[in-house]
Amino acid sequence: MVPKRRSLRGKGPTPKSEDRTWHRAYREKVQREKRMAANPYLAAKRRGEERRKGAEEIIIGRNACLEALRTPMAVKRLFLARGIQKDERVEQICALAAKKGIPVEERDRGEIESMARNKAHQGVLLEAKSYEYKDLQEVLEACSSPLPLFVAADNLTDPQNLGA
Repeated sequence: MVPKRRSLRGKGPTPKSEDRTWHRAYREKVQREKRMAANPYLAAKRRGEERRKGAEEIIIGRNACLEALRTPMAVKRLFLARGIQKDERVEQICALAAKKGIPVEERDRGEIESMARNKAHQGVLLEAKSYEYKDLQEVLEACSSPLPLFVAADNLTDPQNLGA
């Protein structure tokens, strides 16, 4: 009779290579995490995310901000990028903000980009209260026409693009 072979017992599942301290993938993961923590744009993004939690609406771009300031919209703050080239629109934006008593804050371009979540901000951002939409039934009741026309537009970053 042949003796029963004793099998080796495993130590459990093999950890991922990036979780093994001696593996090259672990060292790469640590370096990647250090770069992410030291990146000023990502740090600004983290600060922007914290700031955005209190904000309900972010309006970006010179024309959009100028048009928003011309309306009775409740604007909390105006953000300008440091070193922004001040043209006629920026001067109008600053004048309207001062007239309405809206605080103006200068921020680094990285912070502005993180708050805008894209690079089409042109160095100008507004933080405003959220727009209160009407219920569809209320809008239909207010229409005098028997066949009303509704136009739905999404992702317009500049009111001048509506006619394009």
